[in-house]
Amino acid sequence: QLPSPPTAPYTLSHNITPGWDDPWSPRTAAQGPVRNHLSRENSYGLGVSDESNGSEKSTSKWHRRRKRFRVFILSNTYVPLLFRLINITFTTSALAVAIRIRVIEMVAHSMGAVGSSPTVVIIFAPLTLVHVMIAIYLEYFGRP
Repeated sequence: QLPSPPTAPYTLSHNITPGWDDPWSPRTAAQGPVRNHLSRENSYGLGVSDESNGSEKSTSKWHRRRKRFRVFILSNTYVPLLFRLINITFTTSALAVAIRIRVIEMVAHSMGAVGSSPTVVIIFAPLTLVHVMIAIYLEYFGRP
């Protein structure tokens, strides 16, 4: 015989947290109403700051740019793609430098003069490139 289900729910009601049972969305309107309950809306620095009292003129230009950049990084859907493209760029350039060092060593008949670093890069850089390409494909064309 199966036990009867409990009369109380397993989790507490989160009335003070709007959207606690909804998936996250980068849109501000999807995050629930803005309110001053325990000043939690500014916990990540994205809400209205208390020191500015709603006026943007009291904050410095650098502070506003940094805040806009932070919001862009956290909410834009193409930021992971940008980071992956930066990864591809650095990995490809490291692979090119390692191959060039290997060619120079072969011409000078001094294999291993620089050490094992070019060999390690030549071994792992193609694997990294394949991994990044698969990750891009799965992030943007795979199942949600």
